Amino acid sequence: MESAIFPIYLKDFEDRSFELSRKTAEKIEFHHGVRKPIGTVTEILKNPDFVYESNWAQDHHLYYKAYSHNKFYIVAVADLAEKRIDTAYVSNKVKKGKLLWKNS
Repeated sequence: MESAIFPIYLKDFEDRSFELSRKTAEKIEFHHGVRKPIGTVTEILKNPDFVYESNWAQDHHLYYKAYSHNKFYIVAVADLAEKRIDTAYVSNKVKKGKLLWKNS
């Protein structure tokens, strides 16, 4: 786990702030296999390739960042209502949902 004092606050590309708790950072690293969760989630929020609205909760946005020549994505899930990061995980595809933003 990266050395940090929790909770920490990360900003997205639209300057919205989200809380990342120690518990969530540990879940992201140890259960979802995302190394260096603080740095990785920060990079995804600041420089996503796509942002989708969640199909299951409209107040949740999914920030996608492609890695390894688009072979997989790391997805950061942000709860806009609670202003927190819920999780981040590795996915081999972009899930269905409403596209809110695309990096051009």
